[in-house]
Amino acid sequence: MIVVLTGGTGGAKFVDGLRQVVPSKDLTIIVNTGDDLEWWGLYVSPDLDSITYVLAGLLSKERGWGVKGDTFFCLQAMGDLGEPIWFHTGDRDLAVHLLRTKLLKQGKTLSEISAEIATKMGVEAQILPMSNARVETRVDTPIGELSFEEYFVQRWYQDPVNSIRFAGIENAEPAPGVIEAIMSATVVLLRQHRSLGAGRHFDGSPGFAGFNRRRGPGVPRISGYSGGGQPRRQGSRRTETVRTAGALR
Repeated sequence: MIVVLTGGTGGAKFVDGLRQVVPSKDLTIIVNTGDDLEWWGLYVSPDLDSITYVLAGLLSKERGWGVKGDTFFCLQAMGDLGEPIWFHTGDRDLAVHLLRTKLLKQGKTLSEISAEIATKMGVEAQILPMSNARVETRVDTPIGELSFEEYFVQRWYQDPVNSIRFAGIENAEPAPGVIEAIMSATVVLLRQHRSLGAGRHFDGSPGFAGFNRRRGPGVPRISGYSGGGQPRRQGSRRTETVRTAGALR
């Protein structure tokens, strides 16, 4: 079993390449949830969705996010009604957010919901959120503290960064199956990333701390970010490198 710890957009490309040489049933993908947000009253997990879509063959490779061939009628209608539309959500994408929110309200965990959605989409790989607890990337800037999506998508990462914190990380235990997958894996791949805070959600959780030591030496850390490229994200989805004002030195 190969375990991958990853985020969304770039991570989806990495996983898409990996599944060309490794059967999906032999993959366990542990996904960052530190960029999750509430949007129009719905719970959105951008990274979980990107990984699920790529493994289901549904990811829009043209945009690098969302469902291929999706429409945006709801987005347009919400804009006409005066609601914010800076976070672009397609109609088929929206259906996933509706279902996730419904199931959360019914008392299901994010792990259970992610597995259910993946199964309904025909995904053979195991997809696990890093934690069922809410962890939120918060970015302190001269205009105040922003969520990750507000900083990266709404404001196009134009604000200097004073500091970054992960709200809730101190109490966030790994989701069921996460540590077991890591400990029993043949190989663990950490898909590193230049993006703001990427990978630090895993490092900061008490349950993740020291897993390298427990597994012993030889855990590969593989970067899926190639030189010269630039990360692609949501919204108008600018394609520029993140500027962090030295916060991640």
